[in-house]
Amino acid sequence: MVNVDNVTGGYLAMKYLYDHGHRDILFIPGPELSPAAQDREKGIRKFLDKISKKDEVKVYLGEHRGYNSEHGWVSVTQHLNKYGLNFTAIFAVNDWAALGAIDALKDYGIKVPDEVSIIGFDDAPFAQYTNPRLTTVMQPRWEMGTTAAQLLIERILDKHLRLPRNVILPTKIIERESVKKIM
Repeated sequence: MVNVDNVTGGYLAMKYLYDHGHRDILFIPGPELSPAAQDREKGIRKFLDKISKKDEVKVYLGEHRGYNSEHGWVSVTQHLNKYGLNFTAIFAVNDWAALGAIDALKDYGIKVPDEVSIIGFDDAPFAQYTNPRLTTVMQPRWEMGTTAAQLLIERILDKHLRLPRNVILPTKIIERESVKKIM
């Protein structure tokens, strides 16, 4: 298997928002049964455990889970209808959910990043073409594909190699325009 370090990716997204002054963050979660989504949530908890002033950071959990734009839109819309604008940033489980969140914010006349910052996860090919261009956690897609192909070739060529391998690749923040420093 070839995966990315989703826990560290979630941690890095939270740290990035925190370092930019954000203390009230809406998290749009992925499907409950998705290991990647669960690991990104673990990354949030890991970050919150490491900071000394835990009580100064509030993470609101969006009520609509999923990886599609619709999930991001519904999550933001439901939260705004229920609680109003009580967050300065959104961390979306992936870039598609971030796209839906941006759309919902626009529907409410809320400007990104002037009023609410947003960070996604994946660095999907469209992320650099959104308006504003989406800050995101990059998954090294090309490296994931080549590593998986190398593992497959090794397995085919070496008939005695039967040990399963799990390769975890690092993530990193791709800084674009959707996060504003507020401190």
